[in-house]
Amino acid sequence: MKEIELIVGGLYLTLGISLTIQKNFWTNYIEKIYNEPHLLVALGLPALLLGLSIVSFHNIWVWDVPVLVTIVGWVLVFKYFLFFVAPDSMLSFAKRRQLSLSCFRCYGVFAVVASLFILYSACPLVNK
Repeated sequence: MKEIELIVGGLYLTLGISLTIQKNFWTNYIEKIYNEPHLLVALGLPALLLGLSIVSFHNIWVWDVPVLVTIVGWVLVFKYFLFFVAPDSMLSFAKRRQLSLSCFRCYGVFAVVASLFILYSACPLVNK
């Protein structure tokens, strides 16, 4: 199961750094999705596949760092399931919660910190 933790940790580390330093890119990207909702398929299918993979192979509910990965998996499944079955409602909800540039930095820092916990927990060099 450590392999999935390493994949999720690496993915969220990359995403967190990107959200922190590329705020304008992400703002423009989200605006484009609002204006062209069919782009959600390009974003949603891989995210749903990742979530389903996590919950299929890493459904660990113990009070420790691995539970973060399980929660990420279930959030991805729930979120993108709703995007596919109720896209108009989800887009409307997302537009109401439109993120400011400072929120991207907050989410980015949170993702980096969480990913470092996950990577440290899963790292084979640390946990011999």
